[in-house]
Amino acid sequence: MINSNGQTVNTAPPSAPLFINDGLAADTKYGSSLNSLSANWGVAAHPGGIDHYEYSIGTASGAVDVAGWTNSAVSRSVTKAGLSLTEGSTYYFSARAYSNTGHYSAVAVSDGQRVDVTSPTASVVVLSTLPAGNGSFSAKLIVTEAGELSSTPALEFITSGGQAVPLSVAWLTGSTWTAVGFIESYHSTGTASFAVSAVDGAGNTGTALTSGITFNIDTKLDGAAGGTMSNSDGFSMNVPAGVVSGDFFISISTMEPAQNNAADALSPGSLKLNINDLVRDFSVKDIFDNPIHTFFTPTTITLAYPDADSDGRIDGDNVRADLTWIYWLDEVAGRWMPVEGTVRHPESNTMTAGVTHLSRYSIRKYVLSSLKLPSLKVYPNPCDFNKTGLNITGIPPDETAPEIYIYNSAGELVRTLRHGDGIDSLNAVLWDGKAKGGNRAASGLYIYFVRTEKYGKGSGKFLVLW
Repeated sequence: MINSNGQTVNTAPPSAPLFINDGLAADTKYGSSLNSLSANWGVAAHPGGIDHYEYSIGTASGAVDVAGWTNSAVSRSVTKAGLSLTEGSTYYFSARAYSNTGHYSAVAVSDGQRVDVTSPTASVVVLSTLPAGNGSFSAKLIVTEAGELSSTPALEFITSGGQAVPLSVAWLTGSTWTAVGFIESYHSTGTASFAVSAVDGAGNTGTALTSGITFNIDTKLDGAAGGTMSNSDGFSMNVPAGVVSGDFFISISTMEPAQNNAADALSPGSLKLNINDLVRDFSVKDIFDNPIHTFFTPTTITLAYPDADSDGRIDGDNVRADLTWIYWLDEVAGRWMPVEGTVRHPESNTMTAGVTHLSRYSIRKYVLSSLKLPSLKVYPNPCDFNKTGLNITGIPPDETAPEIYIYNSAGELVRTLRHGDGIDSLNAVLWDGKAKGGNRAASGLYIYFVRTEKYGKGSGKFLVLW
């Protein structure tokens, strides 16, 4: 007798596909075509093996009204073409497995994909007073999209001079977003146009504006009233009333660093900052575009530096702010020169100065060894201490720790003057003629030597009489 090796009877169905995704990769919520849809699904299992897979498409979960059950062989991804789909409708894929034993699995159904082939559109409503002048600028961006956006839309305006200015966009409510920016001093006066970009969940990019396409910018100032022009970086200029005749424009702009290389090389007394570009070109023009370079009355310029942690050092460069100064570019000499009367404002991280000539201005670090005290004066000279004390002037009031050493003609130190002992809070010096022990100094020739931390050294001579 000869026996077979037997056969197993299995009437159980295969397992359903592990998952089913709309699209050819991770599950998507959207379809971006009116004539094709895609899906992919996971494996099914059966002891006898899987013969093939089948899929269908419907307008409801599990429905087959768009495409009936179709054999996909052993492929677990499919793109069905030749369909006639409706914008805004949602379609569902179903998938099942068929085993080698002739049994179907349970059906796996996707969560649907909405057909969206229409790009978003938008409109802009300007909230700022028009024409927009120098300073903060705000608007509302209203996006029209039946579905949802994949990311925050982008909005910018392009000035009449071709300057593209991105605005900061934040969601407000519904389909409305806020957009804020700044009209800088160097933005061209004229008609500016908005540009938008919004991407929906289906990947459609919209750039069309239906309203609020343009707005006007006007940054001119009235000469009779004067005014201030400022940039968002803290640099500004104030022109007093009546200094300029007629309407005028102020511009405070950056420039290519290479334009200052020659002046940097010819200015050993100061150093540019390496991380921060604090050079600005200050200019004034009348309404006919004619430049105005000089003024009879000083105008105030403000230069700013970054110090976010308020540690007294310029961020990035790590330079002490009190070791910096405002410098102007001497176009004739081709080098940077310190601006007299620079005033520091550490509470606002700015420096100001009154100027009558417009040029490039910059915050630079001065080289201590190169500094002088050219304004030092001593009087009366000779000094009769029976009548008055000896005055020494010319130490800048922002110097924090000046010291004065007084020597006799033999080179002996007679007296040292410091804050609270001969030097007042404004760095004015008055010597009473007494030596360090309290005795009066003898008549004769004396030499004084001034040492400062910020401005270098200076010296002079005077004669004492009793």
